[in-house]
Amino acid sequence: MLPSAENALKIASEIVEQRFSGAACAFVAGSIMRGQGTTSSDIDLVVVFDHIDAAWRESFVQESVPVEAFAHDPSTLAWFMDEDARHGHPVLAHMVAEGRPVGDSDALAQHLKQDATERMRKGPGPLADARSKELRYIITDLVDDLRGDRTAPEILAIAASLYQPLADLALLGRGV
Repeated sequence: MLPSAENALKIASEIVEQRFSGAACAFVAGSIMRGQGTTSSDIDLVVVFDHIDAAWRESFVQESVPVEAFAHDPSTLAWFMDEDARHGHPVLAHMVAEGRPVGDSDALAQHLKQDATERMRKGPGPLADARSKELRYIITDLVDDLRGDRTAPEILAIAASLYQPLADLALLGRGV
């Protein structure tokens, strides 16, 4: 059963207390929190510790609801947000910017939320020449694969494979 946003927030708070008891704060995000969840939606949870040796992620079920947890400290969170932005997919920044904070450290949560919101406002940096060439190569290679005799399933698979690099080239090339 799909939980409401308030129930997801309650579940996430319990997870932070029980499973991630040393965390400074966490952010509950995703489709359930936006009121757009489906029966296959999970609770997205970014858990922030003061310091950890290495970031990790894990999936589990709590109260019959799937949970995807991303564990970080401020340093690893910043690094992964930079990497996500570099690839044009600011997933973590989006989760922190839109997420509802839970946990003990309101000051840290607000600082991280402001940082993530600013990163989202800035958008991606300019499309680097190397990345542009890489995307163009991938697209050209896939288009070349469409030449010649292909079955309908092969054409569909190639077309589906073209979607992401075409979108990345079009959007990142415009700085969107």
